[in-house]
Amino acid sequence: MIGDASSYFINSIFRNVQSTGKYELGTFNINPKKKNNINLRNKSNNADNTNHHKEKLSVRLANMLANIKIPVIKKALYQLYLAYNFIKLYKEAAQYDIINFHHLDANARAYANFSTKYLKNKNHILSFWGSDFYKRDKQNDESLKTLLAKAHTITFTNEKSKEHFIKELNWERDNTFVIQFGLEQLDLIQKNETDKDILKQQLNIPIDKQVLTIGYNASANQQHEAIIDQLEELVKHKNAAEQIHLVIPLTYGATAAYKKQLIMAYSKLPFSYSIYSDYLEDDTITQLRIVSDIMVQLQLTDQFSGSMQEYLFAQNIVITGSWLPYQVFKSEGVYFEEIDKVSSLANKLQEVIKDLPQLKLKTKANPKIIYKISSWESTIDKWAELYEL
Repeated sequence: MIGDASSYFINSIFRNVQSTGKYELGTFNINPKKKNNINLRNKSNNADNTNHHKEKLSVRLANMLANIKIPVIKKALYQLYLAYNFIKLYKEAAQYDIINFHHLDANARAYANFSTKYLKNKNHILSFWGSDFYKRDKQNDESLKTLLAKAHTITFTNEKSKEHFIKELNWERDNTFVIQFGLEQLDLIQKNETDKDILKQQLNIPIDKQVLTIGYNASANQQHEAIIDQLEELVKHKNAAEQIHLVIPLTYGATAAYKKQLIMAYSKLPFSYSIYSDYLEDDTITQLRIVSDIMVQLQLTDQFSGSMQEYLFAQNIVITGSWLPYQVFKSEGVYFEEIDKVSSLANKLQEVIKDLPQLKLKTKANPKIIYKISSWESTIDKWAELYEL
């Protein structure tokens, strides 16, 4: 598996596919922005106890890339970094039968182009996650199609994204496959039996307030600034500030400067709030899903938001955008609220807050449906099928 080896999803796939005992897996990190995390995870029975090769030169190059500001020098160093890692990739990938690239941004495509050219005897699986396709530079579509033509299989996390791909690239080969990531967090939520009020106390959240969670990261794709404008509108409604406690996860997805900007903007609102800007352990993530009552998910683009599904599983009232590809949830009977534009959020929140007890009753079926769709128990066989195609 080739991608950002620190990714929660890649590590989750690794652990769960490895647990079947059918495959010997390795991960290869290609994210130069991750300092001190340039390594190959070699064959192992445990993704957390793998023997990491010493990558001192690669680490130094990656750290230098993160700090150099002069474009010409940065570009030259990046080319050196790529050449070094291409050699490593060639040597290490030779021992595997299948090479699965995850999240095909420009950096990943550079590695995939190399791999499909020099490791032609391997089955290459190219896995789109969402923004890597929707936000691609369409001027490069011909070179992208050249790469995709060499793939054994191309995967997506939902049917709508697959259909969009086929239409946009006029794709005719029958080698596209829909498969989503299993969500380990569902089992953690299910196993947590702590009373909700106790969890609120542990998290320093007022027991008497409804908890409103805004997105799940700090990226501009979450539309935080537009949402803040809508929260300012919501304040004009009677008692809104007294009823609501904001939870704002900003742990990743933006620069420190942009995070600081968002923190200042949210702190000026007249709501009580909890802002999380640093890495969170799984237990804390579980607790935040459980204590939340309403979750706002208004990304510009998405494929199959795992975080949103976890809030649905925890019986939140989720408010999301009608432009996002969540038809599969509707067809399976999952309850959530939709708006057609961000400017409708304040009014929708007012309605949900007013009718929260009644709307909560509609969420009762959500856990069972989401578990059926996205637990690893439900998805692991699909991953096994993918690697046996």
